[in-house]
Amino acid sequence: MTMLAFLIMTLVRVQQGDENLESYNGLAKTSPFLAFAMLVAMASLAGVPLTAGFVGKFLVFALALQEKHYWLVAIAVVGAAAGFYYYLKVVKSMYWELPIDDGSQTAAPIKVSWPTRIAIVLLVVAIFYFGVNPKALLGLFL
Repeated sequence: MTMLAFLIMTLVRVQQGDENLESYNGLAKTSPFLAFAMLVAMASLAGVPLTAGFVGKFLVFALALQEKHYWLVAIAVVGAAAGFYYYLKVVKSMYWELPIDDGSQTAAPIKVSWPTRIAIVLLVVAIFYFGVNPKALLGLFL
């Protein structure tokens, strides 16, 4: 999920010349493929169920609860909620804001090479696969 987010951030930065939140304005209209992939990355980072990010957060919270570190869980829940807000700001920018038009050019779609497209698709599939089948991921580490 982090690799996917940074890959898309890099593509946007190279094309737009900037990495501010406004660079993502209207991405769903100009590059729907990238917007959907970034939506998946942000959802997973936020810990939405059926994504690998949810499994990671769930395991961390479960372990902290098992060890009776309730104060740590409380802080983590507040941190997760704050993170959710910031991840959704990117989604809002991509889907509900209009592309920035500085008068010199219209918002052009971001060009993505085929190898990069394949990498993005594989990362999106992995996020959902490990979110639905966490035992496959746990098997790599245990």
